[in-house]
Amino acid sequence: MIAEEHQIRIKENLQWQLEAKPTLDAYLFDEHRKLHPQVQELLLKQAEDLIKNCLQQYPWFEVDDIILYGVSASYYYNSASEIEISIILHRKETESPFSNDYRASRFLNKVLRTYYMQGRKYWFERRMVDIKTSFVSKSPQQYSLLHDCWLAEPSIHENQHKNVEEIISRTENLMKEIEYTCNEQFEMPNGKYKLKDIRDMQRLYLKLMKKDISPENSGLIRRLLRYTGYLKKFKNYYNNELAKSLSV
Repeated sequence: MIAEEHQIRIKENLQWQLEAKPTLDAYLFDEHRKLHPQVQELLLKQAEDLIKNCLQQYPWFEVDDIILYGVSASYYYNSASEIEISIILHRKETESPFSNDYRASRFLNKVLRTYYMQGRKYWFERRMVDIKTSFVSKSPQQYSLLHDCWLAEPSIHENQHKNVEEIISRTENLMKEIEYTCNEQFEMPNGKYKLKDIRDMQRLYLKLMKKDISPENSGLIRRLLRYTGYLKKFKNYYNNELAKSLSV
């Protein structure tokens, strides 16, 4: 599955990610664990740009907060960590066409996917800024960009229980299942793929990511799949077969 020399690099990379740094990311935070003013201003500006160009046309949503979360807000960051931003919304129930937050979330996911497919990207220096929407944030570390304060402070012990060998083993199992999916799961006699089957493939991938993987390990496993090229392989396979299914 993974070549030995490649596996050594992966283990070193994982071990480094599991090791807590003594301070928060100095590019983002000062010695008092406050966001640098220029960083806060830039990230807020980018979030507000997305709100203006993507969300403002839907008046049944209101912004409650804009938060920084994830690895870049923890002691387990690295110089290439994505900066993750979540726009926390609430739904005006009297105006909303959606009966619940789940349906609203699915709608917003499609809106954001369409927006990003148009080539819209946000960056902080050379690091990608990933802006999402949510109705609630469950991240163990959250920094409010609107209020310039911690809502949930990061813990330096949050990753101690993770096991490198276990994560690599789970990743290899996922690679085998993705391999099976690409080669066997949706073969059809005429070589064509129906749209329904393409959607099923997407659902299966999401199911694989959740199967027997603890939430605290899923981010690392996703990064390993990306590092080994399997996320790209799956995405290319999905896109190619979708194009075939749409061809006349």
